[in-house]
Amino acid sequence: MKSHPNHPKIPVTFGTHTLTQIHSSGSIDVTYFDFSPVSNYVYLTVDNTSAQDQKYFPNLALRNSEVWQIGDTPIPISRPGFDENDAYPYYKLYKAMFLKDGFTFTVQGRDLELIKSGIVANFFPENDYDDLVLISSVV
Repeated sequence: MKSHPNHPKIPVTFGTHTLTQIHSSGSIDVTYFDFSPVSNYVYLTVDNTSAQDQKYFPNLALRNSEVWQIGDTPIPISRPGFDENDAYPYYKLYKAMFLKDGFTFTVQGRDLELIKSGIVANFFPENDYDDLVLISSVV
């Protein structure tokens, strides 16, 4: 884990992906890369969240979305990659978002299972992947 006094610890790995880039402006943008022949990326953005912002959350009933929960934390995932009518699913990114410790975490990538397992392993290490529960699915 890498850390900065004003931001949470950033995992050095995300599933099978290795941290390759960190950029900080108002938020922290992190890129993880899988050095396999498939060449897959995972993107992580970390933003500070005010107490007021933590009272609100994106619409959890958006089309092509799921809401997972681990402990008391909901994790909405938009899923344009689930659209089976799309001829180019390779370019679609799943987007997961959750609030933790005063920060908004947004994780994007093409592999939904990698995103979910990486979130659990890196940000909820006290839980197992099996503790992640699907609470809503809208197609």
